[in-house]
Amino acid sequence: MASALTVLGSRIWASVSAWRLANRTNAHYRRRLRLDDANLALTVTPVGQFGLGVSLRF
Repeated sequence: MASALTVLGSRIWASVSAWRLANRTNAHYRRRLRLDDANLALTVTPVGQFGLGVSLRF
């Protein structure tokens, strides 16, 4: 039971951490590159891996 809770807690923590990192990175590049539309998207693959996508509009 403790192992299952540890795994679940670490998955939740990893998801929140990745989301926060994507938001901070997005804000950094908006300021640095002076872009109006720089979207960073955090996606999860069907097997549970995280991916970070970048979308730029000029």
